[in-house]
Amino acid sequence: MLDSVAEFFAMGGYARFVWSAYAVTFFVLFVNLLVSRIEHRRLVNRLSLERQLDSGSSKSTTVNMTTNSETSGHTALTSAGEERS
Repeated sequence: MLDSVAEFFAMGGYARFVWSAYAVTFFVLFVNLLVSRIEHRRLVNRLSLERQLDSGSSKSTTVNMTTNSETSGHTALTSAGEERS
């Protein structure tokens, strides 16, 4: 039984290629999940901010979406006339 387990993990001499392929695949899936969660959190925060700006003022507030090149293309929300870093 121990020989068959060792043979399984050896993958017929191709273990280095097989297990590295599994590692890369799981790494990509993990990063994909992580990025999706981060973007979801940003979207929820952005929508929450927009809702607060819309309900917090009696007059119509314009929300400007600007892209700051220093933040690698991330979008920053600012209300009209306010700057946010």
